[in-house]
Amino acid sequence: MKKVLFSLILSFILTGCFNYNELNDYAIVTSLAIDYKKDNYMVSLLISNSSKESNAEKKNIIYSGKGKTIYEALKDIDLISPKKIYLGHLSSVIISESSAKKGLYDTFELLLEDPQISKNFYIALAKDTEALEILKADTALTNFPSQYIAKNIESSNNITGSIDSIDFNSLLHQLVDEKNNPVINGFKLVKNNNKKYIKLDTLGIFDNDKLIGWASEDESKGINIINNKVDKMYSSLKCTNDNIIINIDQLKSTLTVKNNTTYINITGRSNITEKTCNINKNKIKELTNNKIKKYVNKAIILGQNNQIDLFGIKNIYYQKYHNKYKNIKNWNRYYQKNKFSVYVNVDIKNNLKNNIERIANEKNY
Repeated sequence: MKKVLFSLILSFILTGCFNYNELNDYAIVTSLAIDYKKDNYMVSLLISNSSKESNAEKKNIIYSGKGKTIYEALKDIDLISPKKIYLGHLSSVIISESSAKKGLYDTFELLLEDPQISKNFYIALAKDTEALEILKADTALTNFPSQYIAKNIESSNNITGSIDSIDFNSLLHQLVDEKNNPVINGFKLVKNNNKKYIKLDTLGIFDNDKLIGWASEDESKGINIINNKVDKMYSSLKCTNDNIIINIDQLKSTLTVKNNTTYINITGRSNITEKTCNINKNKIKELTNNKIKKYVNKAIILGQNNQIDLFGIKNIYYQKYHNKYKNIKNWNRYYQKNKFSVYVNVDIKNNLKNNIERIANEKNY
């Protein structure tokens, strides 16, 4: 947080708008939660307390306000906070299921128009709980939940394949360009030793700007693979009564459309991390490709069952068959009947035995 405060001070000095003393007049908001219940918005702000307090509980302050609109809710907070609210250092915005089901346009209008906000904060959903509860939860490695949320999204995106780190700018482009319906990761609360902790969950799926449901872990992986959102991921493969652990990277998905069929071609490479059964590389490659294909097929079925285009196929079809597209009265119904052909080719790059021998030789064991 020292870096945040320093950059804030520096920006004030460079712009000539504020001096050091005036900084103390501002409540720096690091995370914002939006709930919707009983026809009212409940907006909660996580404030970074810059005062030198020995008590850890004093490091974060949460102010909440309510109103018929988000603007009214923020003005309600102004009546509570002894300092002016500053939104220029938002790192995350948490949206409840009820608010997301009502629609993102109403939620984002104020955030879009506020000149203070940098627009590069992360967006996440609160799953099976209120957004406020996410801000109040304990965090394992930091006293600042806003930092934890951002770092958790960034680090998990390179591990599981089911996480999509989406920021405000990216989400706005998806909504405006209509290339595909948005997907946003959810956070849920888990209990451990009578404390509630934040845990990343699966993707919430949207029809335009409205949340309509949740993808499973496998479906989330499939969505991200098709949309080229997976940098790295690990997978466990069954081998008789044992398991093989592989790490997959350089996944690339290419979509092409021919008439009413979408062809999905997926390539990549993988490394064997752990193997406890006797099986050759060709069989491991077959198991790996089948696993990825399973994720992809589940994602396809999810989209078609809900009549939502999760992969931007409408945009591809429009570019290739512009005249035909103009005659389609209901794209979602047309998409539901669309056929898919999936091809996966992920190579196995290493042999575990050879790796052990190479490392042993390098270190002169």
